[in-house]
Amino acid sequence: MAKLLTNEQVEKYYRDGYVHPFRALSDADAQSLRNRIESFEAEQACEAQQALVFKAHLPFRWLSDIITHPRILDAVEDVIGPNLLCWGSSFFQKNAHDPRFVSWHQDTYYYGLEPPDTLTVWLSITHSNLESGCVRVIPGSHESREI
Repeated sequence: MAKLLTNEQVEKYYRDGYVHPFRALSDADAQSLRNRIESFEAEQACEAQQALVFKAHLPFRWLSDIITHPRILDAVEDVIGPNLLCWGSSFFQKNAHDPRFVSWHQDTYYYGLEPPDTLTVWLSITHSNLESGCVRVIPGSHESREI
């Protein structure tokens, strides 16, 4: 029985390779996380994506708390069940009008796992839209090994 996602959302995940949107964090929790990230950046004098590249959830409890947030876990469990392992965590900051971008890709390609039984939780802590450079997906592309 689904904890957070509807049966239709779970079916959409398996058909299209993604499901959205679902509210993982309250506005207050998202703002608190953003404040933590900005404080970290001020202390370290660099962007979070430069310092928190590889499994940042291990040394930082506040990031581990996000990964183990009940709503995130419930959504992931609804899709793949309760036996979960967080393989990694990373940041990609994209402010409006920022020229940086990520080319089309499939996350599972980088993991090197066979079979590629993985999923990615993409969490936006600010409003994300076409103008600000939101994530875009190709429905069903998870069925192909290459795009």
